[in-house]
Amino acid sequence: MGNKSRIIPIGGFCSVAKELERRGLRDGSLPFDWVMTDLDSVSRLLERQFDRLFCPDALRRKEGMPHVVAHKNYYFDFYHDFPEHVSIEQVLPVVRAKYERRIQRIYEWLGEADRILFIHYVLTDADRLKEEIDRFFRVVTKLSNAKVDLLVVAVRDERIDPCICKLDRVTVIQVDSDPGQNVCRKFIQKNKSVQNWVGEYVQNFYSRRRQLKNRYLYFQKKIRKKKSWHH
Repeated sequence: MGNKSRIIPIGGFCSVAKELERRGLRDGSLPFDWVMTDLDSVSRLLERQFDRLFCPDALRRKEGMPHVVAHKNYYFDFYHDFPEHVSIEQVLPVVRAKYERRIQRIYEWLGEADRILFIHYVLTDADRLKEEIDRFFRVVTKLSNAKVDLLVVAVRDERIDPCICKLDRVTVIQVDSDPGQNVCRKFIQKNKSVQNWVGEYVQNFYSRRRQLKNRYLYFQKKIRKKKSWHH
């Protein structure tokens, strides 16, 4: 993709950003990268400028999963930001500052890009997917003049409306879940249909040089993380 083209992961879980990162297709950190969410919450947050996302009264630790902080008004679960033995209030200023940078970046990309591929992995509400896609496009077209495409990846589910496959600018690919799991974590690497679709989509717009640069940054990050484990 050219400099004004972007690929934006929009949940529903961390593997979307992770799969893009492995392939050098992730240009920067964005607010939906490392959380669990659904398409409805993505649309509402974008439309409302992420209003009240960091309101202390709306955040709580999940029962039985104290390392996870959930929001009472959105499906937006923080899995990596709030240490288990530190209060939410104590960590919140740092988390807020980090996410505000990511939020600013996503709106900048929406405003500047001439072409955007959004990728969403469906975790919930497969029976309401068409309604959620319609709303998502209504919101995004108000925020961006870019040519927008949406790739939806989902574990095989008969509740997914076949009409979705006929929607303009929308591609739905169903995949098999990992053994003993309800998701497919490496959904690009393990599925030729997804791998081929993404490869064909980006080949004319995403330079090899840009991809290699992103992969280099990804491996540098992995090296720094490994070194930190040994200190």
